[in-house]
Amino acid sequence: MGIQFSEQRGRKKKRLGDILVSEGVITVEQLEEALEKQRDMKGKKLGTVLVELGMTTEDDIVTALQRQLSLDRVKLSEIKIFLSWLERMFYERIHYCLLHLVLRI
Repeated sequence: MGIQFSEQRGRKKKRLGDILVSEGVITVEQLEEALEKQRDMKGKKLGTVLVELGMTTEDDIVTALQRQLSLDRVKLSEIKIFLSWLERMFYERIHYCLLHLVLRI
């Protein structure tokens, strides 16, 4: 099969399956099987097919997509910390506004 590239925005990028094979997450045979099943499952993404077949995990797919698209990974646990901080700031601001409103009355 070999590693194949496709053009996107003037840059060459590896395909998801090729990344997973080159990183040892799946074998070439597993990729070929998943691609064959994907043809029968109209509209399903390769990552979804691989996870449904039990060949890899969602985390492995996200990591491979991160590499493919040159994106940083954001962990939701970090966002929850930010949201709790934002929520606290919101309530402090409401408290401040209510306090000034009460003091004016």
